[in-house]
Amino acid sequence: MLIMVSKGGFRVKLFGGPAPILVHSKEFILAALLRRNIKFPYACQNGVCGTCKCQLVAGEVVLDSYSESALTAYEYEQGLILACRARVLSDVIIGKLELDSDSAHRAGD
Repeated sequence: MLIMVSKGGFRVKLFGGPAPILVHSKEFILAALLRRNIKFPYACQNGVCGTCKCQLVAGEVVLDSYSESALTAYEYEQGLILACRARVLSDVIIGKLELDSDSAHRAGD
């Protein structure tokens, strides 16, 4: 069961990853992951490249503006989101996608 936490935030759990982390109500998922030094693929942080594309396994998010070349309407309908543009509306679980790109940055590397 996912539970809302105090201080105006929610928990984000990386499927198969470490313990859930607190994401503040106006914070992007990617920013929260990087703040906690959790490795996650990213590059532009502006919703243009699609490197941080991930699966929303459970919960609700809202996406700020992004390029459809980074995330198509079909992908969004299939439950994919951009961690750099996603703000949580509830506790969420996300899953990483396997990427072929060698250009992805990772926190802590």
